[in-house]
Amino acid sequence: MPDFNLGGVVGSEGRKRGIERFASLLVLALAFLLPVFFIPSVAFSFQFSKALLLSVVVLAAFVIWVVARLKDGAFVIPNSPLIMSLGAIVVLSTLSSLLSGSVSTSLVGGGFEVGTTVSILIVSVLAFLVPILFQGKEQIFASYLAFLASFFLIALFHLLRLVFGPDFLSAGIFTDASANTIGKWNDLAVFFGTAAVLSLVTIESLALNHLFRTLIYAALGISLFFLAVINFSTVWFTLGLFSLVFLVYLISFGRGQTSPAKDDGLVTPQTTRSIPYPSLVLLLISVVFILPAGARLAGQLSDVFNITQGEVRPSWSATFEVARQTLIKDPLLGAGPNQFTEEWLRFKPAGINNTVFWNTDFSYGVGLIPTFLATQGILGVMAWIAFVLFFVYAGFKAILSTFSDKFSQYIVT
Repeated sequence: MPDFNLGGVVGSEGRKRGIERFASLLVLALAFLLPVFFIPSVAFSFQFSKALLLSVVVLAAFVIWVVARLKDGAFVIPNSPLIMSLGAIVVLSTLSSLLSGSVSTSLVGGGFEVGTTVSILIVSVLAFLVPILFQGKEQIFASYLAFLASFFLIALFHLLRLVFGPDFLSAGIFTDASANTIGKWNDLAVFFGTAAVLSLVTIESLALNHLFRTLIYAALGISLFFLAVINFSTVWFTLGLFSLVFLVYLISFGRGQTSPAKDDGLVTPQTTRSIPYPSLVLLLISVVFILPAGARLAGQLSDVFNITQGEVRPSWSATFEVARQTLIKDPLLGAGPNQFTEEWLRFKPAGINNTVFWNTDFSYGVGLIPTFLATQGILGVMAWIAFVLFFVYAGFKAILSTFSDKFSQYIVT
């Protein structure tokens, strides 16, 4: 994790003001509420509902933190490359919005779209608050428990709907088997993939009591079941890569057992490493579902539960073709945040008109950051790349450092 030097502004949890503890509780509540929260009305999409909750809670927590800082009489901004790169993203997004052809669409949008400047600002403020408000290991672990509680609620909800049919617990909103509180069907796969990663790290890193270990193994098993049903290949690739890296990390730096061994009549200590079987098994399962045989198995599972769902998005080549044409006229700052639909209609490959998607308006390309190449230009994407590189560097630096105890290593990992 990055080393945030707060200059003594934020002390330990015991010395925090009550008002600042309330800000941390608000952010903690997001870990539980965001996955399950929705407004029970067809007039409000899940994306709008969650974005509204996220915006209100983050802004409230930020205002409370500012008030606490004013009471202290000191206001120090963390000196971190991650925070600085996020600031650059927000500034460049704002400039791109102001120079776009539709300032209001780029700044605010029509209903909390992901790519607007305001949306980027909200999640950047959240990223700024988390390391300030969550400096204790207990607080960080509490956020994991909150996420786990949310996971079991969502898993139970979908297990019941798979068993009793899509009309069960529909609330007039969840009209088919793939409808869920997260968002799109593939979004649900990302959620269960996150739960699988968190479960695996917990299993491999902590000595758990029987009850908690059973719960974590159950969470991992349930996650893999739903991932098999949804079968989003990107999540399987991610899980496979993570399992492989984590497997190598555990074998190389994990806990070993020291035993005596004879060498030319001398007894010398020898360290043996146990094989991390959960990581190995998850790696093998991921490989199976990446292969064609896994796709056929996933298709059979979908047929059993009568799930028919397909998500369409532009290909890499189509996304980069739109971005290339956009950068010819707006190279530095792009067309403006939340403007990909207009650029798609203007520059989509001609072959798209010969498909059933000839009149489909795509709001995003193949991925979010590739979309930003068209909407925020070269400078905006460079800022995003800088953020990702700083994040990866901070992560590797943290996990390769020396830890005082296993729990600290688990939290950082």
